[in-house]
Amino acid sequence: MADTLQLLNVGLARRIPLMDDDEMFEFLASKVDEANQVADKFSYKTWLFICLNDSFELFEKRYWESMKYEASRIDLEYTLILDFAFQKPKIKLDYYGTGGFYDNPASCDAPKSDTLMPVLHEESDELFEQRDFYLLDAPLLDPIIRALEANLDELKDTTAAEIETIRGWRELVAADDGFRVAYIYNEWR
Repeated sequence: MADTLQLLNVGLARRIPLMDDDEMFEFLASKVDEANQVADKFSYKTWLFICLNDSFELFEKRYWESMKYEASRIDLEYTLILDFAFQKPKIKLDYYGTGGFYDNPASCDAPKSDTLMPVLHEESDELFEQRDFYLLDAPLLDPIIRALEANLDELKDTTAAEIETIRGWRELVAADDGFRVAYIYNEWR
């Protein structure tokens, strides 16, 4: 599996686990119209949206039933972060971009996903959704961009347009502490 980059709203990712049950239900309910516009509810990691195929009442019932169990709540927090804090698109990183990250000594100090993501129970149904990543700020994106640009003619997986997208993300994370770029190095699915 290739390494990928994806813009991450860390402000939202940090806020989701702090929501009480009512706030989390309101957050979910605010996404129902968005979910209803997607024919394939399986495109969401959050399984509750599949209940919308039946009715909003079933969606609400299943939500409150699952909130009785701490493990179910943690699973829901994890999948909500995957569905709503990770922004589209996901960019497949070429060999040179990967080298730009790992050849940078500062990459050793990049925060990892376990500093942000809820810890899934070892028997969690959501383990197959687990995603391991580094949280990159603007200075950690610079060597990736440079390496990709220096080898533009040899790139197979990353396009010039995608490099421009990464450059835009770099500007956003430099200006707004609520965003980082996730360097995803292990995605179970």
